Amino acid sequence: MNREISITASAKINIGLAVGEPLPDGYHPIVSIFQAVSLYDELTIRCDGRLNGIKVAGAFDCLPENTTVYKAAKLFGEQLGEDIAVEISVEKGIPARAGMGGGSSDAAAVLVGLNRLYGNPFEQAQLALLGKRVGADVPYFIAGKGTALVTGIGDIVEPLRTRNDFWIVMVLPDVEIATPWAYAQLDAMRRDVRDALFNSNQFLEAKFRMPKMYYEALRDWDFVNDFQAVVTANFPDLVKVPEVLKSEGAILVALTGSGSGFFGIFESQSQAERASKSMKIPGTQKIMVIKPLETTLKLG
Repeated sequence: MNREISITASAKINIGLAVGEPLPDGYHPIVSIFQAVSLYDELTIRCDGRLNGIKVAGAFDCLPENTTVYKAAKLFGEQLGEDIAVEISVEKGIPARAGMGGGSSDAAAVLVGLNRLYGNPFEQAQLALLGKRVGADVPYFIAGKGTALVTGIGDIVEPLRTRNDFWIVMVLPDVEIATPWAYAQLDAMRRDVRDALFNSNQFLEAKFRMPKMYYEALRDWDFVNDFQAVVTANFPDLVKVPEVLKSEGAILVALTGSGSGFFGIFESQSQAERASKSMKIPGTQKIMVIKPLETTLKLG
């Protein structure tokens, strides 16, 4: 019997991102507000006994078997104790290496979708543990809530009430940034100028400061992404992006994730649309207007 499900997997932005010093295992603790946004990948998952193994199709930047989609499906089958026969197609709308969580969102969609197709054998907490083995951000997308305070190594998710009184202009430079590289550069920069760039007390306080600030007036937002200094130091042309967004009236401008995507916060759709149409930034692949969402995944 054939079974099929379609899933819309959203991107995210980081409204503030504080990074702690590396743990003994090499991972870094973080504090961030993850916000789902209206930029999507579309996945179709089809289970069919006539298929052989796991087949993945899509416009990826790596081999299909190296994708988070394949890894998530493989882990699901191992946890289920079956050789699952599944075909997964992905229509990419979320750019790679832009700090918007496309790979993590896709992995979450696969785990949640397969769980539905196989009769919900696993609780959400079990899926989150599986997802963490694919990527630290996957549990956020599995939780399903659009806004969350995310701590730990990205695996501790505390849902927050989503605000819908702002719009976002997303700028995607024609640069891809690998997350491991960004963490290594951040550590190196802190070793060189530790006192200027890292304060352990500020990091500990971020868990309490960020949720409070999220509900304050937009014009009082003062969120900071610790990766921004690293990215602009290594890619000086990207300094122009926040400068232009601010000149167009953005209330807050910040990097998302480890980059390379930047976003600007605007109080209305009309302001955001006007800014996106008037901005001219060389070396940019796309400028778009998006909005915050209350959920990360939509199952069809």
